[in-house]
Amino acid sequence: MLDKQIDDEISKAEEEIQALRDNAPDKINKIAIDTSSELLQKLIGAEVNNSSISAIVDDLSKRNGDKYYGN
Repeated sequence: MLDKQIDDEISKAEEEIQALRDNAPDKINKIAIDTSSELLQKLIGAEVNNSSISAIVDDLSKRNGDKYYGN
């Protein structure tokens, strides 16, 4: 009985960890986009098109994703 409960808890924890790993790249990219946008706004004093920043972050993520996300 206790072994079954432990196995169930381990399975739940593994599922949660996998979900976090699956969602991490998207969350990291959003943070990168927001941070880049704020930095550029402070540097040049004007708002930058977020879709342009998003495209750059997505491109860099695709090129370098294996290094960071283990894909």
